Amino acid sequence: MAPSPLVSVIVPAFDATTTLAETLHAALAQEDVTQEILVVDDGSRDGTAALVEAFPPPVRLIRQANQGVGAARNRALAEARGRYVAFLDADDVWEPDKLRRQLEALARQQCGLCYTGVTLIDEQGRPVPDVPWSRDDQRPEGWVFRELLFDGNALATSAVLVERRRLEQVGPFVTDRGVSEDYEMWLRLARVTCFCYVPRPLLRYRIARESFSHGDPVAAHRRCLAAVELAARRARLVDPADDRRLRQRRARILFELAYTLRNHGQRDEAARWLLRSLGTWPLAPRTVLALLALLAPSPVQRGLDRLRGRP
Repeated sequence: MAPSPLVSVIVPAFDATTTLAETLHAALAQEDVTQEILVVDDGSRDGTAALVEAFPPPVRLIRQANQGVGAARNRALAEARGRYVAFLDADDVWEPDKLRRQLEALARQQCGLCYTGVTLIDEQGRPVPDVPWSRDDQRPEGWVFRELLFDGNALATSAVLVERRRLEQVGPFVTDRGVSEDYEMWLRLARVTCFCYVPRPLLRYRIARESFSHGDPVAAHRRCLAAVELAARRARLVDPADDRRLRQRRARILFELAYTLRNHGQRDEAARWLLRSLGTWPLAPRTVLALLALLAPSPVQRGLDRLRGRP
């Protein structure tokens, strides 16, 4: 068997001692893959750096002042030597055959980026059941720019393996913390290469209470919306059908934010975001029902939720 091409595994880490060792052990356990593992300690205040230094090669520590995950990935990319780059967050875990299966898929389908299925886990590593986002069906493949832009981000960052030359072609991650840096990167890559998908849950993606998207839903949805707006400006969409789908996408992000706020008990704030959603896509039926559900007495709210098809 010919040796595999070198894969540069990029692991940004900030105060990650609780989960990082498990993450690195899983990376080192990859089957039939030649790799370098670049861990960027992004200004940690705990023992992250010492933990990484205790690992043997091919694990290598890079240290920088705290600049955010986009800057950390860019720092590692500047030092990466691999033909391929895999991203791995410091609290996620790979299955042993992940990289091997992705390299095989890239060679077979001649694409520049491959991503895999996901199993969601909690902070203790236990599977989180029945979460629609993690299901394997209907994942986009091929030239997927419009699917990603109009239908949403289908890629977990730690599920991605990409040719380094494609990353060099589109440029570094954005470092503006007001933009979803990973989603924005996938949108750029989707304009220069096709994507392929391995329909197996080869990534265990950890949902932590303190994670940015769960801790600050307003900021997370704004970051997503900023990535959509940036990609749409760059693409210079002129088709009226694209404009219609873009307005629907904006309205859906605002709607999802409103329901997140409602589920956290912030009813007044949720109503404001629902009104913004209606202003973006007037008279969307489920948004009207959601707004009525917020304003109505509790029994009526439950009935309207049932009409929306929401359990």
